[in-house]
Amino acid sequence: MQKTKFNNYDIQVDLETGKINYSNLKENTKISFFGTFSDIKTENTSYFSSQDNQTFDLEYLLSSLCSLELNISQLCNMNCKYCFANSGTYGNAGMMSFETAKIAIDLLYGKTNNNHISIKFFGGEPLLNFTLIREIVEYIRSQYNGYNTDFEIATNGTIISEEILKLIKENSFNVQVSLDGDQCSHDKHRTFLDGTPTYEKIVSNIKKMKEAGIKPQIRTTFSHQNMDMKKFLLYYTNDLGLQVNFSPVMSKDSNLLLTEKDLIAIYQVYLEIFEDAVASDKYKGVLLNRVLRDMVLYCFETENPSLLTSKSYFCGAGLRMLSVDISGNIYPCHGFIGNDQFNFGNVYTCLDKSKLKHFLDRIHIANKSKCLSCVARNFCGGGCSHFFNETNDNVSLPHEGFCGFVKVLYKLAIIFYVNMKEKGISKEIVKSPLLTELNDILLDNDKLWI
Repeated sequence: MQKTKFNNYDIQVDLETGKINYSNLKENTKISFFGTFSDIKTENTSYFSSQDNQTFDLEYLLSSLCSLELNISQLCNMNCKYCFANSGTYGNAGMMSFETAKIAIDLLYGKTNNNHISIKFFGGEPLLNFTLIREIVEYIRSQYNGYNTDFEIATNGTIISEEILKLIKENSFNVQVSLDGDQCSHDKHRTFLDGTPTYEKIVSNIKKMKEAGIKPQIRTTFSHQNMDMKKFLLYYTNDLGLQVNFSPVMSKDSNLLLTEKDLIAIYQVYLEIFEDAVASDKYKGVLLNRVLRDMVLYCFETENPSLLTSKSYFCGAGLRMLSVDISGNIYPCHGFIGNDQFNFGNVYTCLDKSKLKHFLDRIHIANKSKCLSCVARNFCGGGCSHFFNETNDNVSLPHEGFCGFVKVLYKLAIIFYVNMKEKGISKEIVKSPLLTELNDILLDNDKLWI
């Protein structure tokens, strides 16, 4: 059966405002960026209380915190080839105590002006310290029940029990499980400590979660050696029925990092998926990557440039979120744990105001010269500092393995946006949770094309 291809357009994007104009085109879609960049205009960073950014308002920053990462286990039962965390130990193997966790939690809730709080359990493998997870949940429920607290956990998926399932289910945890594609692809990079495969164990545990009413998200790390994205998507959605988020590998190993050809291949795969979705008049699942989905929303927002402000930072690391290791040391996020350069103090003592200010100065987009002429700068905000530090040893120096991926997603978002506008589809559809499902989109089911 013949599938309907989506239309081709001549798309023009204003570099200054991000506003998108387009017209129909007979040949292949092309995207042109026009205009010039002025001095960068970014969102107000009130953490600095004066225009010269010299007076740093630490108390204001602490009052803005809404997320706390607790690295409760610096041990892991797996040995992943691309692990940035020294097999999960971060150079300091051990477990967090309840006392350390309690002080960190009290610091967050005692300082924040936010009512909606996120507590993230990270590792290593956090479920190796499940007793502490239970104690933390019970403590927050008893002491800070007036807050709207979300719990999240990033796990390798190898550890599960009825007790774990019960706690996760009853407290509505957001669960992220790492799985790198099919069995062959996954077991090539992610094994137990003794080298035995982990895939079958993880998939079995994912099915147990689903049976218990828990629907985890899948995080797939893709690299130059692990690029069959469409096959993985079909597998995740058809066999597992789960949402997947793809993330490029962070490594100094050039054999793993994405190449220019890889980025072109990613672009083509997403376009194929989008064509299938348009042909079926169903958009759920197309925007399976959270960053891509947010970029499409950004494209809608450019329709009113007067309301837009460019991002000063890529994420909330060091701003709205802090991470605490097993000893109580404070970092901007888990990716910097063990690196003294980014140790901002300790929950038992105090935050180092000057080091935190220096970090935020360095990662501000205005201080990343490569970002100032990037077509995605208004949305991106300067890229992942953890990624740049891992690949370039410099939080201020962007890496093409990350930036190329973001630019590919941005161009795709522009194409998705234009096609959705032409079909009269509103941005509310983009926000819909239906978009996290791919079950019907990629399957060659004739009824979809009627």
